[in-house]
Amino acid sequence: MAKAPISKGLRVLIVVWFRSRMGGLHLNVRDTIHSLTKRGHKVTLMCPPGDFAVSMALKGLTILPIDLEDRAASVTVGLAAGPFDIVHAHPGHARATGLQIAAACKAPFFITLHGAWIDGVATYWRDCAGIFVVSGAVGDLVVKSKVCCKFGGWGGYVSLMDMTFFSFSSAFLCASHS
Repeated sequence: MAKAPISKGLRVLIVVWFRSRMGGLHLNVRDTIHSLTKRGHKVTLMCPPGDFAVSMALKGLTILPIDLEDRAASVTVGLAAGPFDIVHAHPGHARATGLQIAAACKAPFFITLHGAWIDGVATYWRDCAGIFVVSGAVGDLVVKSKVCCKFGGWGGYVSLMDMTFFSFSSAFLCASHS
């Protein structure tokens, strides 16, 4: 099956929540942002304030604050910055916030699942245009949760991250890890 073409110049909102200063989630988000902006898309990042937000702002990204205590406020901030063509979130509060923003914008919603906690995906998978997993083991957990899967197509599918799409030069990786 041929891959669907990705339009140039899409407005993409990435919603993420974290408490740690830096980790694998940050690297995944950073790499996703790099890949999308390299292809001409306008990415806006909704995340907690801190070093990561500052580093992404220094790269020219629009940063929106996310409020763990007040999801309605986060949704209001996101909608004021929109509309968006795509909303991509990570689990938990970010997913709940992203789903609300995507619904209001009538934008497709994508989620990336990272580990053993698959965030109750069986309760919301029908609202997803795509579910990305970072490993086969996470994909197995999603499938075992009775999520209906279509591999290799648009719309409600589980897919391993395409490492050719999300690949970077060693110079970028070394520079961004410092």
